[in-house]
Amino acid sequence: MPAVLYWRSLRWAPALLAAVITVEVAIGGANGWATRPAAVLANIVVAVLILFATTRGSRVWLRMRVPFLLFVAALLWALLPRLLPMGIAAWVGVPADPAPDRLWPELAEAISRLGLVMAGAAASYRLAAARPFVLALAVAGALYAGWMICMPLPWRFLTGTGQGRFAATIGNWNAAGAYFGMIAALCLAAILARRGARQWGWHALFALPLLATLLLCMATQSRSAFTLTAMGLATGLVWHGRAASLLARKRQALTLIMPITLAAMMVAYLGAGALFPRYLALSGDGLSRWDIITTYFNYTLESPIWGFGPGSFFEVNQARMTNDTAMRFWNFGAAHNAPLQIALEAGWPALLLLVAGVISIGRDIARRSWGAEDMGLISGLGIAAGASMVDIAWNVPAISAFSCVLLGVLWGARPARAASAQLSKRSSTGRARGVPVTS
Repeated sequence: MPAVLYWRSLRWAPALLAAVITVEVAIGGANGWATRPAAVLANIVVAVLILFATTRGSRVWLRMRVPFLLFVAALLWALLPRLLPMGIAAWVGVPADPAPDRLWPELAEAISRLGLVMAGAAASYRLAAARPFVLALAVAGALYAGWMICMPLPWRFLTGTGQGRFAATIGNWNAAGAYFGMIAALCLAAILARRGARQWGWHALFALPLLATLLLCMATQSRSAFTLTAMGLATGLVWHGRAASLLARKRQALTLIMPITLAAMMVAYLGAGALFPRYLALSGDGLSRWDIITTYFNYTLESPIWGFGPGSFFEVNQARMTNDTAMRFWNFGAAHNAPLQIALEAGWPALLLLVAGVISIGRDIARRSWGAEDMGLISGLGIAAGASMVDIAWNVPAISAFSCVLLGVLWGARPARAASAQLSKRSSTGRARGVPVTS
């Protein structure tokens, strides 16, 4: 019986999700020809385990129904036109899929991402808090960041003696920068979410991986990732200060002002030579990014309803090379803008269905009060989403899986009922029945 209760409690889910995500990050971002399908299978298995352990009568199933149906509708929109007979497909204007061999792998990957969102929501709803997930993901990310920071390679990039940019084990520096920024946001949330003085000691230990992840983010020399990370951390600090009382804010200011100032000075000193000079080329690179977006937006207009097929971006891009674009886009495997790539491959209706599902989740999140852990999850998602608008963060399977877990946990988490509220309810019930109430 204890084993069954532990299984149903889902207390094992945070550690399992954190371990799977971190392993995928460590094995090249799960972006290889062998690691990608292995990661898809692992994610589906984990999602099935968590959803299978969720009780049938749980209200989370009712809570998830609308976004779930919207996400499934988007998947069907991307899939079904590719299964139509050739004559019917040509009659309704479905273009020939230039990469039909990618259809089912892409569908499996999409199902695994949907499963992680649903599993994260179900598990955090069962535990009634996002706290265990934030701590588990922060600890797992801290171990990975500790492994990376102890290697000589990132320090070479920080000092300017390395060739190229630091990409950790992920293989892409922009995706690596986004990952380190997401872990930094979770570490800050773990520090700010301490409960009383007793937990201050071990929660303060998250300051070390927080500094390490900031330095590693600078070593990647990803301007988008570092800028978004700085904005996310600043937002978390400001929100936490406004949520506290005046006396608590004064105490926190006196406690945090010195370490924050020293940390900012150290990070700026160690990483200034690696990252800050790249901001000087921001205007030129910004025009290049705008050129990329407008080019692929025009490609989507060739088949705005149906797209060209899941996983077909590379073939579509190669088939439309011109003298003007060949030198710049010849090796692109992604559109450097996640919504545009979805519209290009699955059509604008599929993208709109996905956006509608995310908006539905966002409405649920906005209706409740937020804690420090929720702000950490929001900051982490914001970093990944922002980086995916100008880089390829979500094109790396490990980063997209990480983001799906954060979204699901944020969606499903609900504040636990306070003891005072429970006592008040019991008191009112007791008075109504004429029964004496004891604490």
